Amino acid sequence: MVAFDNLAGSELLFALAVSALLVFVLVVSTRWAERRSRLRSQAELERVYSVAPIGMFSLSLEGRLTNANPILREMLDIPELNAHYGLWENHFGRQAWIRLVNALETDGQAELEIHNLRQAPHIPRRSYLVKAVLDNDRIEGSLQDITGHADAISKLRLQANRDPLTDALNPKGIDIHLADGLRRLEEGKALVLGYLELNSLKTLNNLYGKSAGDDVLKQICERAGQALGVDGQLGRLTGSEFLIFFVNVGLEKARKLCQSVLDDLHANPCLVGTTPFRFNASMGLVGIEPAQIDAHDAVLVAKRAAREARGAGLNHVVVHHHSAEALSAQSQELRLLRKFSSGLDVTGFSVVMQPIMSLHDPFGSLDFEVLLRMHDHKGVLVPTGTVISAAEESGIMPLIDHWVMSTTLQWLHNNQHRLNNTKFVCVNLNGMSLNDDSFVEMFFALFDRYGHVGRKLLIEITESVAVKDMERTRAFILRVQDKGAKVALDDFGAGYTSFAYLKQLPANALKIDGTFICNMNEHPTDIAIVRAIVALAKSLDMISIAEWVEDLATLRTLKELGLDYVQGYVIARPQLPELIPYALNSAGFIEDKRTRQYLSYGQPKAHAL
Repeated sequence: MVAFDNLAGSELLFALAVSALLVFVLVVSTRWAERRSRLRSQAELERVYSVAPIGMFSLSLEGRLTNANPILREMLDIPELNAHYGLWENHFGRQAWIRLVNALETDGQAELEIHNLRQAPHIPRRSYLVKAVLDNDRIEGSLQDITGHADAISKLRLQANRDPLTDALNPKGIDIHLADGLRRLEEGKALVLGYLELNSLKTLNNLYGKSAGDDVLKQICERAGQALGVDGQLGRLTGSEFLIFFVNVGLEKARKLCQSVLDDLHANPCLVGTTPFRFNASMGLVGIEPAQIDAHDAVLVAKRAAREARGAGLNHVVVHHHSAEALSAQSQELRLLRKFSSGLDVTGFSVVMQPIMSLHDPFGSLDFEVLLRMHDHKGVLVPTGTVISAAEESGIMPLIDHWVMSTTLQWLHNNQHRLNNTKFVCVNLNGMSLNDDSFVEMFFALFDRYGHVGRKLLIEITESVAVKDMERTRAFILRVQDKGAKVALDDFGAGYTSFAYLKQLPANALKIDGTFICNMNEHPTDIAIVRAIVALAKSLDMISIAEWVEDLATLRTLKELGLDYVQGYVIARPQLPELIPYALNSAGFIEDKRTRQYLSYGQPKAHAL
């Protein structure tokens, strides 16, 4: 029994040993199989790595290339991986490495478009798509040359930002360049904006047709581009208005470049077929310093300078250097205007009233003109011309005119019982408003609401605006008169002095341009012109009004010429509205004793309105 037990135990031990040996053999075999598979995979991976049609690489976490396949080495011209060729940033720049690391730290993977460093003139600029993943202690990735694709995309983007006719920047391209220029301004780079106005394009189109006008515009833009060279970038705002960008170019150099553009246009006529056509142009130039100003405001500032240039004479450059303080002030003005346009707040806006005196009955009438005023955020008065220019440029002049009209009619309604001697109240109407159908309808809606006092209004329309669209102006005048109110042609004689059109414009009054009045006693020609206008007004049964009457000598001359009404500092400066109802007549505002004595003599009765 004991022997049997010993035998059984020996067999068990043998079986266990055999089993262990079999397990060992199985494990070894499995491990060898796994190793062979791993080696085959590794070999396959290395084969794929070496023959892949895109660049493949491994990077250390410090940005050093630890492996690169032949395609990548060829892409980057890497003869061997060493201290120079092995650094990522030596091929793509420090910023590209930072972008890659940031993307990997955020998402564990990255897909970026990068560009090579041009370390020599013969090395072309190329674009690459890099894809990478973070794998423990290394970065694995691929690099694909997408230069052709990137160039195509860039070309499409460029075309999207260009005017198809002239190849100048279009409004979208202008916005991009403005934003970039203002950004560089904050970085310490200079920014100068030029605003170019072509003053003869409409005439050209009328004479030769739009096709000829388009062809000439191409010529102008090509010549301007050659004159500006690499320093100036031309953008087309409208048909005949252009913006020029000078980034990191001094104001004086920019001025010389702009003047060269104007000189070329003036000296070398453009060709319409074989016919030479000489363009007249003007340009404003603004040097801008860092300030709280947006892109839109910057353009308006440049446009203001161009308007001054146009006033200074054709083919002329007006240069402004706007300090940060000046730009900030102008931006505040523009913000006030935009706030006004929202309809939420009229803070900063008000009206004043300047007396207009009858020369025939100075103590029997109380007439006046309503004038707009605007104060900035510090309470400082902004020049009216600046306000109007900015409002026109912002497109909100009709809103302002409507507010002035509404304010005036409400004031007349509230004070009508005190205005028995008031025959007329002058209110200016801007040309932009006159040509705005929505404004015109709102204007006459106010008449319907305040018809009982609206009859006192004398609407002033500048002569230049009136003659631009004779039929529209005539229809407006007749409609105003049908409401019981009257119309005056303002600044009469300033530019047209062609009296023939007066037959088509049945105005009630002629308001003589102040430039003929202020120094008329020193210029016999001005006296002759005023005498002719007064005689013309009488023959057409219109009243005559002279503005800018500043002294007694001028007042005497105008009375001798038979003028009906005068307005100016010799009578009174603009007054607060609350003072007007308590005056008996316009002459009551006169402070000069000699003028009051002169007017106190018996006067013949007025040529009444």
